Amino acid sequence: MARSLALAAIIGLLAVPGAAEAIGSSTITISEVYGGGGNSGAPYANDFVELRNGSSSPVSLAGWSVQYASAAGSSWSVTALPAISLAPGRYFLVQEASGGVNGAPLPAPDATGTTAMAATSGKVALVASTVALAGPCPSGSVDLVGYGSSTCFEGSAPAPAPSNTLSDVRGGNGRADSDDNAADFSTAAPVPQNTSSPTAVLLRSFSAVRDGASVVLRWRTGAEEDALGFDVHRGGRRISEAPIVAVGALVGHAYALRDAHPGNAPLYRLRELRADGSRAWIAITRPR
Repeated sequence: MARSLALAAIIGLLAVPGAAEAIGSSTITISEVYGGGGNSGAPYANDFVELRNGSSSPVSLAGWSVQYASAAGSSWSVTALPAISLAPGRYFLVQEASGGVNGAPLPAPDATGTTAMAATSGKVALVASTVALAGPCPSGSVDLVGYGSSTCFEGSAPAPAPSNTLSDVRGGNGRADSDDNAADFSTAAPVPQNTSSPTAVLLRSFSAVRDGASVVLRWRTGAEEDALGFDVHRGGRRISEAPIVAVGALVGHAYALRDAHPGNAPLYRLRELRADGSRAWIAITRPR
């Protein structure tokens, strides 16, 4: 692969300390929330909630549920999860209702509910029970995401308001969990992933730091099984735009890339290139 564009000297990076668990002791987190399914301009036909196992061990979802309530509401809708064991690094896709006729079908969901989620504000809880929560801001969830104008959230403020075209995505490849929804989530084009979407790369960190007129991107991996390399894409909504650069994959290494012409890029996406020819988005970050 090409290694031009001031590409990627491999440098030493410090490991990023693991974030504290938000609620409870599970390592399963809500990694993406999208409530605009089927609405005008929506890229997907259904609302969805995506989970991720960020631990190094399987976690059983038997008896668990994903629950939703409106921004200030106290009535929670329950979607029960199947009794499966979610493998390390894998995603789990919960399909919910559709708000209209627009958008493409989601990838095959791992669980299906009938909850109609609001596109711009609401709250989603991951619960180690199928009993409906009670009240506008109940305790005891495994993970909780309040978004938009939600009156219930973790930390200082809710996650930013998504839309018909944008979802709320947890940073750090789904691992960022500082118990602060505002800090852990950002809006981006929806990228739903299910249990058939494992990552070949164990990503430790991904960052973009402004340096004068440039942006320096760094990422660090712990393992790159069956991976050939990476794409780094600039921009938020146009996730299909041409990559800035592609680099060959090494095992458990750190990479750096200087983007000399970032413009006003709102965010960067990192995509892995797999040995079987497939590709998968694995991280998103905003310049700081």
